[in-house]
Amino acid sequence: MIHKIILLFVLGSHIPYLHNSRIDDAISFYQDRCQNQTCFLINLGRNYKAHHSELYIETQNFLNQIDNTKNAIYDETSQNTAENAFCANQIANSFDSPEIYVFTNLFHKERVRILFDHYMIEPYNIITNERSCSYCQSDEISHHLKNINKDIYDMKLNRCSFNTLFI
Repeated sequence: MIHKIILLFVLGSHIPYLHNSRIDDAISFYQDRCQNQTCFLINLGRNYKAHHSELYIETQNFLNQIDNTKNAIYDETSQNTAENAFCANQIANSFDSPEIYVFTNLFHKERVRILFDHYMIEPYNIITNERSCSYCQSDEISHHLKNINKDIYDMKLNRCSFNTLFI
């Protein structure tokens, strides 16, 4: 049997409860699907403030509690969804045909799909939850979705910086 690598990309958010809902979904997925697989929790975005955030501590604590392979990757470069997709592709390309899951919120799904389709070479799945905020859906429609081409064109990244944590 071929051992499949599973990559769990958790998109950052500047709104803590949205951010936490995404990592909670990834942790639930990890607990359900990664008992006999090698899975990597991958936190995308500088909004994580990786080694100083509650999320980093929560992820570390979670990884310390499980018994199988415990891996996490922290991207400290990307600042928006376009850069998340760009960095996700760079990370995914360092693995051989990984199974990929992207965790976000439902209001954000269309932008994620468009940008990941643009950058990602490997096939991927988007897992969403319905957590939102009072202005999230309207901002997606009135601002973010309209600026996708600008986000791609204006991207300044040509490579990503990420750290791997093997506990």
